[in-house]
Amino acid sequence: MAVLRRLTVVAGAAQMAREYVRRNPDKVRAVAEQAGRFVDQRTGGKYRTKIDAVVRQVERVTGAGTGAGTTRVVRSERPDRPYGS
Repeated sequence: MAVLRRLTVVAGAAQMAREYVRRNPDKVRAVAEQAGRFVDQRTGGKYRTKIDAVVRQVERVTGAGTGAGTTRVVRSERPDRPYGS
């Protein structure tokens, strides 16, 4: 029974998260970009391609980033290192 209760709580939290993303796509995108920059800086660019992929996925899910002015922030943080290395 305890497992079923936990799954119900997790499902409820996931539904609330989806609703928040639907109502606040710009905030979610901004936080994802900020988190991506932070993690990229803390890891020294080691996971840059993976972080960039996650940020792009957030942009796709939120519908943000479909305009012409969109930039991928994580990639440009360390110009001294080639993208993906």
